[in-house]
Parts: sequence; C-alpha cells; structure tokens
Amino acid sequence: MFFAICKATIKNLLRSKAFWLVIAVMVIFVGYEIATVTHRIYNMELGQVIDQHHPMFVFEYQSYLQKCNGLVVNLLQYPVPILTVVAAALILKRDYGDKFFEIEKGAGVPAWKYLSARLLAVISLCMFVTVVLCFVYFHGQVVPMLDSFEMTPWAYVCDLTVRLTRQILVLATPCIVFYTCLTYFVGTLCQSSVGAAVCSLALAIGSYVYDLFYIYNNGIFMEYLRPSCPLKLMYYMYYYDSEWFTWMIDTFDTSLWKAMLCYAFLIGCAVLCSVLSSRRIKKRIE
Repeated sequence: MFFAICKATIKNLLRSKAFWLVIAVMVIFVGYEIATVTHRIYNMELGQVIDQHHPMFVFEYQSYLQKCNGLVVNLLQYPVPILTVVAAALILKRDYGDKFFEIEKGAGVPAWKYLSARLLAVISLCMFVTVVLCFVYFHGQVVPMLDSFEMTPWAYVCDLTVRLTRQILVLATPCIVFYTCLTYFVGTLCQSSVGAAVCSLALAIGSYVYDLFYIYNNGIFMEYLRPSCPLKLMYYMYYYDSEWFTWMIDTFDTSLWKAMLCYAFLIGCAVLCSVLSSRRIKKRIE
C-alpha cells in the first residue's frame, strides 16, 4: 500500500497543470541563464579582462568548481523552493479538496504510512527535476567552452557527474525536505492548500529578499538556518575535494561540524513537522 500511495501521488502531480507550469517557468529561467551567460577572466599577459570569445581565453578548473557550486545555489534561492511548495500544496489540495484522503482512510492505512508515502513521492519528484535542471544548466553553460577548458571532454564528464551530483544531494536535499514537510504541516493545521502555499512561499521569498538586500552575509539565520542553503554548508561544499578546500574553510570559518549543524537543523525541523502532521492526520482518521 505504501508504494501504491507513492505511485498515485506522483501520477496526480504529473497530471497537474500547475505542476507543469512551474517546471516550464524553471526551464525558462535556466534557458535564460544559459543564453545570457558571459564568462570572463583576467589575463595576466594582456593585463585586462577578456571574455570567452577572445582567442586567449581559458576556462580554468577553479572557475569550473565555482560554477558547479554557484548554479546549484542559484536554483535553490527560489526556483526549487517554489517548485517544492507548489508540489506539496497540490497533494494537500487532493487531501482536503476532493476528499482523496478518504479513500486511503477507508482502506485502513496508518497515518504515518500515508504521510510518509506522500512526502517521499513529493521529495523524490522534486529532487529528480532539480537534478535534471542542474545538469542541463551546467552543460548548457560549459559545453560551448570545452575547446578552451583545461580538462579533456571525457575527464570533464566523469568529474562533473560525481561532483555535481554530490553538490545537489548535499545542498538541495535539506532544502526540498524542509519545504515539503513544512508546507504539508501548515496544510494540516489550516486544512487548506492555499494557506499552506502562502505561508511557505512567504518564507521562501522572504529568505530570498533578505539575502538580496543583506550584503554582509553573516548572522545565525544566514549561516545556519536559511532553508535555501545555509552559508556554512555552502562554504564547506564550495571547493570540496580540491586544492582550495582547506583555504575555503579557513577563510570562511566553517567545518564539517558546522556544515552538519546546518543539515541537522533543516532535517530536524522537517522531522518535527512530519511528526506533528502525522498526529493531525491520526486525529482526522479517528
């Protein structure tokens, strides 16, 4: 029954026009970023900044690492949170709108199993979309410059597959899990998909605006609590598995322990929301 609920949830999301509309907007966002990007470096011999069309332009390995981290963070600022909130709100609409939940209730499905299946389906689908868009985003910007890259095409593919997948799993997972569980919990409180979406979107957009105007990038919220990507976690992963890794964690005062604190906070909040949601659903069953 668990996997049947997962399958039904994914199927319902894929049938939703609102879900595909959000994906279409994200595709436009990624396409715009690819079409408008211009890579520049400072050339020591010429003593000036040159762009990617200059014959002496070289796409350096360090720039490659920066882009690998930067585009994931860019998508996590608001596109991925919005996708996640909309997906979670859509399944809440099914639960409280057309009484889809009553079918599961009649089948005697435990609250925790029902909730776990719904959340897992949303998280898995959002993660899949994020992975695909991140790889399209990266390849779209870097492939045109492979002839001026320091790595061979085969080395690039092998390294990127591991590195970008790792960045997505570490940086995107807590963000998606947090917004999924939070949205669902708010929905169980107000029994409304609209109310849940408004509250979660307010947090996502508010975090983005705060980040946009708060240029100092310090404080507990930005460094440890920001749902879109806490800075201590981002700094730790920025040059992970490279020669600049030690310099990065020393410069920005981060560590594995501090990165784990960021992770633990977001996942901990998600678990708490899930437990409270399960209790709300159990009361509804009774």
